[in-house]
Amino acid sequence: MSWPEDQSETVFCVASAAELSPLLEEIVATEPEGREVRPLNPDQLGGCNVVFASLNEGADKIRAASGVLWVSDQPGFARQGGMVELKRSGARMKLIINLDALESAGLKASSKLLQLSEVVGGRTDDA
Repeated sequence: MSWPEDQSETVFCVASAAELSPLLEEIVATEPEGREVRPLNPDQLGGCNVVFASLNEGADKIRAASGVLWVSDQPGFARQGGMVELKRSGARMKLIINLDALESAGLKASSKLLQLSEVVGGRTDDA
């Protein structure tokens, strides 16, 4: 994933309505040093690169946050305007990426990441 401006650190924030799921803990635990996880006041997105949220956070906040990647493990998140949905498939994790939502925030996913993901929105979505 690439942000409009390269940053040396990635700050993961957890929106207050979302629980820090075991899936997110697992993902953050595997990241190299220089990563930070902090609780998020929903009105203060500054300083966050990645926000883990629930569907309750609202599509308006997701769309309004330029340069912030919104991720959730809630079913239907990507199809309802979220950017990246994490979905367990047996022992594996599947990504569902909403291209329109990423583009609206000024973010880009690599072609390699898109090949490994289910893509909704953009030219690839028939719905």
